[in-house]
Amino acid sequence: MAAEDTAPLPPPPPHGFEAAEHVKSFKDRIIPKQTDDVTVYWSRATILAIFIAGVLAIICESWIMINENWLINNVKAASPDGYNDLEENFLVGQTYHGIFLAAFLFWMIVTWDGVMHKNLMQVLSVNIYNFGLLVYSFLQIIQTKTDLEFVRPQLENPDDPIASNTGLFLFAQVMLPAIIGFVIPSFAYLTYRLHGEFGWRQYRITGGSKQLENVFFTYHILLLLLKFSVFFVIGFTIFDLVLTAVSDKGKVIIGISAAVVGILVPACGYYGARNERKHLIFLYMFGCLCVLAYIVQRVWQAYYKEYETPESSYFDRSKLPFMLYACLSFLLVLVAFVYGFICLGNFNRGLKEVLDQEEKRRKGELEAPVVDLDA
Repeated sequence: MAAEDTAPLPPPPPHGFEAAEHVKSFKDRIIPKQTDDVTVYWSRATILAIFIAGVLAIICESWIMINENWLINNVKAASPDGYNDLEENFLVGQTYHGIFLAAFLFWMIVTWDGVMHKNLMQVLSVNIYNFGLLVYSFLQIIQTKTDLEFVRPQLENPDDPIASNTGLFLFAQVMLPAIIGFVIPSFAYLTYRLHGEFGWRQYRITGGSKQLENVFFTYHILLLLLKFSVFFVIGFTIFDLVLTAVSDKGKVIIGISAAVVGILVPACGYYGARNERKHLIFLYMFGCLCVLAYIVQRVWQAYYKEYETPESSYFDRSKLPFMLYACLSFLLVLVAFVYGFICLGNFNRGLKEVLDQEEKRRKGELEAPVVDLDA
């Protein structure tokens, strides 16, 4: 027996000390913590890089929205009657920019969350998301150019830098695809480096068991799908409520229902898979089917309302972003439904036991390094 095994135990810590020892500081909660056996250099570099890129993108998008809002106020003051005719045009543009701004916030949050919880699949998914942001940034340039063509005739000075889409206003639009284009290869390299940092911890959790690795892989995919599907379904709902013909009563019903379902369905999916509760997984899968039916119904309704009353609908100007979010939302929720079924088949294969063990480690009940797999 080793000498340290026969050494006398140290005296018990003062009351409350042991619990405090396992309470993370604010810095530990927002920045990966260095340990003896796992480095966090590339994790910290990734968070810093995405923070810088995200802030720059948010500044550019905010500048675009501020200038367009300034233009809207000028048109409204100079020609109130003309503004009424252009209200639909402004509403489409501002909604488009607002969702893009939210997409950058989600970009930063989902990357930070994936790095902090050592979820390699989530980090990998951000690489795909980067391409989506790049496409959206190019579409924004086209959308803005089209919007300003409607606005320019209403202005006393059509050569205004904003109305003519030149100067810093255009520069901010062009900077967005430039920033994202630089991030794409950089983030791909960071993902490769993160694979090395995350690999040892994942191996230590699974003990090299292929079955347990597959179970964890499925579990992380489900968590990933939950996060992305919530974001895109919310974006789709906003486009639906703002840019399609919906009655005031319908807006209230859809808004409340979306808020309730947006909380309950992901919660059932997460807690059902985490704690291996079949009834929660079944509720989650039923909720996914309801969301799929909602997306199909709203797309059909939008096209039907446009055909029935084209003069009262904004849909003609918003078809592209509306259908983009509709298709992505439908696909994500559908795959999330399938992975809920797969997770159900993985019950009793060791996932819950290992996650429970890690929960005890976080609380200080086990003397092992902490690995957070729950997010």
